[in-house]
Amino acid sequence: MTNQQKQIIAHMKTYGSITNIEAMRELGMCDFRKRISELRKLGYDIVDIQEANTNNYCYHKRYFLKGEPANG
Repeated sequence: MTNQQKQIIAHMKTYGSITNIEAMRELGMCDFRKRISELRKLGYDIVDIQEANTNNYCYHKRYFLKGEPANG
């Protein structure tokens, strides 16, 4: 697992969820959705919901960790 993948998992465990905006601002990640895809392929059960941004003109996804792979 890469350092960025570890950071995402740690953030979700600590704060309950993460968005691409939070990943960019707080973790300095530009390719966050790719990391989520990689984590899912590694067996992490990550679900998402669509939320309105605070300005209500566009949307983003919020990701939640629901389960880890048996060996993770």
